[in-house]
Amino acid sequence: MEQSYKGHLIDVSVSLDGDDWRTRIFIYYSNGPQNILVTFGMDSSFKTYDGAMEAGLAAAHKWIDGNNPEIS
Repeated sequence: MEQSYKGHLIDVSVSLDGDDWRTRIFIYYSNGPQNILVTFGMDSSFKTYDGAMEAGLAAAHKWIDGNNPEIS
């Protein structure tokens, strides 16, 4: 799932690992002439696809808000 948030493009990837869902997050943004990609996984696993997706989006929003205080 892709989502735009405060000038960033968030892509959340969810995959099944046994009976649990795992989440990987990709955040794309520009800083002047540089195009930047930040990627990270979540330590938690989730029982549902929707739960994993919602947690991934929340984690991405938190990263953007915490690492870019100049963005409103």
